[in-house]
Amino acid sequence: MTLTRDLAAELAADNALLFVGDSLRGDAAPLPLAQITELLAQQIGYDRPDRSLAAVARDFEALRGRQPLVQALRDALHSLALQPSALHELLAQAVLPSSKIITTAYDALLEEALRMAGKSYVLIVRDADVPYFDESKVVVIKMQGDLSQPDSLVITEDDFDEFLARLPTLSDLMRAFFATKTLIFLGYDLSSPAFRRLFAQVTRSVRQHRRQAYAVIEQPLTPADQQYWAQKGVMLLSENAAQFLQQLLADIQALTSPAAMAVAAAVEPTPDAPLPASPYKGLDAFAAGDAAIFFGREEDSARLANKILANPLVVLYGESGSGKTSLLAAGVTPRLVRAGFHVRLLRVRDLEASAGALPDLPPAAVLILDQAEEMVLLWGEARRQAFAQALMAALADRGRDWRVVLALRSDFLPQLAGLERQLPGLFDRRYWLDRLSWEGAGEAISGPAARFGVTFEPALVERLLRDLWQDGVAPPQLQLVCDRLYRQFGRPGAAITLADYQQVSGAAGILAAYLSDALAAYSDEERPQVQAVLASLVTSNQTKAVLSVDEVAAASGLPVPIAAALLNRLLGQRLLRRLDDDRFELAHDYLAARIAGWLDVQQVALKQAQELLARLLADWQARRSFASQGDFDLLDAQRGRLRLTPEAAAFLLRCAVRYNRQVDAWLALTPDAGLRTQVLLDLLTHREAEGRMQAAARLGVSAPDAMTPAILPALVQAALTDAEPAVRTAAAEAFGRLAGDAREPSLAAALADPAQRPAALLALGAARDVNPRALAGLPAADQRAAFWLTSRRRYQRAAAFVRRQTIAGVVGGALGFGLGFGLLALLYYDRRQTLTETMAPAAIFVVAVVMGLLGAGGGALVSAARALGQVIWQERPWAGAALGGAVGGSLAFSLILGAVGLIAAQAPPLWLVSSLGLALLLGVGLASGNFRLRIITALAAGAAGMILANRFGLALDFLDLEAGLTGAVIGASLAWALGAFSKD
Repeated sequence: MTLTRDLAAELAADNALLFVGDSLRGDAAPLPLAQITELLAQQIGYDRPDRSLAAVARDFEALRGRQPLVQALRDALHSLALQPSALHELLAQAVLPSSKIITTAYDALLEEALRMAGKSYVLIVRDADVPYFDESKVVVIKMQGDLSQPDSLVITEDDFDEFLARLPTLSDLMRAFFATKTLIFLGYDLSSPAFRRLFAQVTRSVRQHRRQAYAVIEQPLTPADQQYWAQKGVMLLSENAAQFLQQLLADIQALTSPAAMAVAAAVEPTPDAPLPASPYKGLDAFAAGDAAIFFGREEDSARLANKILANPLVVLYGESGSGKTSLLAAGVTPRLVRAGFHVRLLRVRDLEASAGALPDLPPAAVLILDQAEEMVLLWGEARRQAFAQALMAALADRGRDWRVVLALRSDFLPQLAGLERQLPGLFDRRYWLDRLSWEGAGEAISGPAARFGVTFEPALVERLLRDLWQDGVAPPQLQLVCDRLYRQFGRPGAAITLADYQQVSGAAGILAAYLSDALAAYSDEERPQVQAVLASLVTSNQTKAVLSVDEVAAASGLPVPIAAALLNRLLGQRLLRRLDDDRFELAHDYLAARIAGWLDVQQVALKQAQELLARLLADWQARRSFASQGDFDLLDAQRGRLRLTPEAAAFLLRCAVRYNRQVDAWLALTPDAGLRTQVLLDLLTHREAEGRMQAAARLGVSAPDAMTPAILPALVQAALTDAEPAVRTAAAEAFGRLAGDAREPSLAAALADPAQRPAALLALGAARDVNPRALAGLPAADQRAAFWLTSRRRYQRAAAFVRRQTIAGVVGGALGFGLGFGLLALLYYDRRQTLTETMAPAAIFVVAVVMGLLGAGGGALVSAARALGQVIWQERPWAGAALGGAVGGSLAFSLILGAVGLIAAQAPPLWLVSSLGLALLLGVGLASGNFRLRIITALAAGAAGMILANRFGLALDFLDLEAGLTGAVIGASLAWALGAFSKD
């Protein structure tokens, strides 16, 4: 049948996996698992409806313990004396040397059948067995353990829930199979809840793109069960298991006959991969084409490839120089390609051209992002978050079968923790790459040379391992030493000896001389220049920097032609590699660590600032995000040393304006007045209100050479339409400071539009606040409306000042009038003696209290009016204070002196005239802003005012001296209180 031939072809191509259960028996043979279950149930008197082994074993373990359960299982199997069935024998004959079989049987019938058929096999039960995986032999994975290893057994329900977590390496291997191979289930009852549990367990983390699965069943299922398995991607083959295996065996034999193999080889010959030019890479990373000389990482290659195939996202990490790039390119990539995946290996830096966007890949692909620490070194937080979101969306896309690998240095692993919210489970699937083991390093020494017909003397290999061993062997050091030995002593048929090694001073001599020998090729004049070039290609984190010729020249302080010439010479010495036409980097992080030792503290700080600037600038370009104030301060500390592109200078100017820190200094570093203005205009539309407000304020003090026709319209637009009142105010004030007025076309148009007129008047009120000429050209009614808006703004801004002045007036008025008129009453009593002697002190006290109360109200009016005049007429505060004091004093003294006049039976016109005279003089006297001058003028004005009031107003029988003293006390008291009780 066609389907059997197709499955046979999949098995022959190693694209199918046999999943064999306990029910693989003849028609009349009893099922071993059912028999074992009943034997265990009898021993504990089990009477529950669920007769599955997992349920019975759960109760058995609870009642008698784990060890008795294992022993009972072993005894039950032994008592059954099982032998391989005919189906086992057919299966053993059908499988090929490359076949993979997973079985859930506890017995060893399948292994016995393979031995009887003369098939070599590898048995895998636990993680420790996975390194012995052999593609040239049948691989048998006993998923539920083996009786010879009791602690490996999966028997109870809890065991089923935990076994994949307990065996991460074996779990990755099986999931890789499930994700990439066609599953053929044999010997299972698909209607059993136990099998459904098993199927859900083994396919839980496998993506929806797994291949079609097949299950051979002899008894038809219910329509509901058929629909259930169809939804799970399992096609049911209703036929006799023996007939299926016989047909499968025949089809496999036909496909693998010598004649068929000869035809296939003629149609698709397999060319041998060409060898690279040298068996060792020095400081160059291995590429996919170097797989033939990539030795020592076989186990890591297999385990990491399985982990990648089994999981959508894997993080590979290790110390600098552990060989992550080489493992991915030469060890893992070929395995992923054989599994049917397109592999794209990129550096994070390579994504910069597309602003971090994901590359266009086929539906089944593995994206490997090497040196993922560059997400931390080169990208800001906003760009990392956006990239993580795009990555998660791609992995969740049901139209793609993607895997993603992030490879990075272990010391940067914590810095990626911020991406866990966008990439859930980011660190759940990690692979630590250690240094080369003793055995692996030995293979990496001898294996590549053997491909070129060269051998390493065993004593030399042993000595090399001892000399290079530091809790493992670092691949860069091994490659450097072996490359030097091969270049000097290697030739076809030669053996490199311990004597040769000693001749070049051993590993220590080779490693120490590598960089110094390269520098020795330069003259004394050139050497500092070369060191400056090399130092420019190192980051503050001792990693490789990627720079263009112009960037190297700027960082090293060399002319571009000299920098370009030195880069080309270093390229020839294999100290550098060229990434494209204009960008260079060091050959390996091993060199970066050595060169970083040349840097002093200030150079490291400058590099840190330069790298921080690059990340923050990337964030600005991606999301228009300012640097934090702390980051800006760090950059500002290096202001004169940073290498600034026009974009970087403009960005830092934006940040300086945003935080209103060192703005003039950053303006000076942006000599182009047009660019400075454009930066501020750009900020005027930024999403952050504080940035817009500061930009408006800074535009308001633009130098004449920076003025452009766009500034005033932009400020008017912000003053009319910005969502934040503070920004509207700042823009209107800036418009006023730049001598803008109501004739500005955009503002005039807004005034003519009824919908915009209120906002335009508010803007003019704010502009008038800083520029009295802002209302030029406005009709009188509009000028008054705008003026009152200005006055309201000024009062709101100075309300606290007015309150303090009012309180001071209450205190000063109470003291001044109380003491002043108390003194007047006392002097009048002493002179006239019209009151009885016993009543005089009480009468004088009453006069003082009454006048103090009246004076408190009067002083409040005087001081409040004075303060309002000073605030509203802030262009001439002295005149405003004088006018306000006179107006307020007229009201106050009308009440106070009017009361005195009524008591003295004086006509109202007289006390009104006297109050106006006193108010005018006292208002002028209190107008001065200088405290001492105010005391003097207020004292003199108060004395003069009371004398005038006495002569021409009250017409009482007071002496001018007495009235003068009273006025002086009132004026001085008010002046003192204004200074003592308020800060104006």
